[in-house]
Amino acid sequence: MIILNRIKKNILNKLLFIDGNDIHQMYTGMVFRRLGVKVDYIVETTNAMETYSKGGYDLILIDLDEHRNTGFDISLQIREFDSQIPIIGITDLAEIGIMFKALSHGMNYCVERTSLLETLNDCFDLRLTKDVA
Repeated sequence: MIILNRIKKNILNKLLFIDGNDIHQMYTGMVFRRLGVKVDYIVETTNAMETYSKGGYDLILIDLDEHRNTGFDISLQIREFDSQIPIIGITDLAEIGIMFKALSHGMNYCVERTSLLETLNDCFDLRLTKDVA
């Protein structure tokens, strides 16, 4: 798997996961911790920029299923300071409208929660190809 190769090459060491759902945090955290990736969680979106600014993240995952559009707003705020860090929106149903909204709010990609790891592999494969080229 590409994601495993990136982790082994120390390209993905630490990620920031912004999601208010405890079950989502437990599952995603468990998967990435087993792969040796440090995961920081944010439940309250008001703390997102403060936590992000402490830095060192290789990837940001943001839940887009909150009712107040805060995931989209946080992405725009992060983009004001950092145009390079990969930001991936996570949703329960990645409809085309949500995907376009995610891209227009500075995210690199939007993925359905059920296919998160598979899609991350594809994203990392594309980035790895671009990095080498």
